Amino acid sequence: MPRTCKVCGSPMREQLEAMRREGKSLKNILLFSIQNNLGLTYKMLQYHFLFHMDKDKVKNNIESLIPTELVTHLIKNLQICDDKISKMLTEDKVDHKTLLKYLVEIRQTISTLKELLSEYHVKLTTPNEIFHLLLSLMHDFPVEYIKKIQERYLKWKENPDLSPIEY
Repeated sequence: MPRTCKVCGSPMREQLEAMRREGKSLKNILLFSIQNNLGLTYKMLQYHFLFHMDKDKVKNNIESLIPTELVTHLIKNLQICDDKISKMLTEDKVDHKTLLKYLVEIRQTISTLKELLSEYHVKLTTPNEIFHLLLSLMHDFPVEYIKKIQERYLKWKENPDLSPIEY
């Protein structure tokens, strides 16, 4: 007789899954489970979220992904324009017509990127927000890993030009 998932059979399954989609840690969800006498363990929750959680409800994140090929192409356009302008300036051969052409291309590319970000409802985030998001997602990690991430972030904050390998 096959074993059944206790989380799938829980009367509070929807609430548990909603908590996970909101980014709550397994520890917090376990505490909620204990408070509501659901009889679930950490391992049960972990297994359920990995293998049984309704993928369609998580899929909304996948559907909102930006077409990365287009973004990569637009960023490449900006790099090419930057390279051409830099070359003109370093060689002291500034052709005003060509310079204007590159500036127009840059403006159009940035405008397209802004439209794309708006269309896909992308929220621009600061490094500090990303750091706090990482910490919130690491609740289940050992304390020494969390401290290591904090140390690296502080080193990076002191010198953002460092390669991740250097710290």
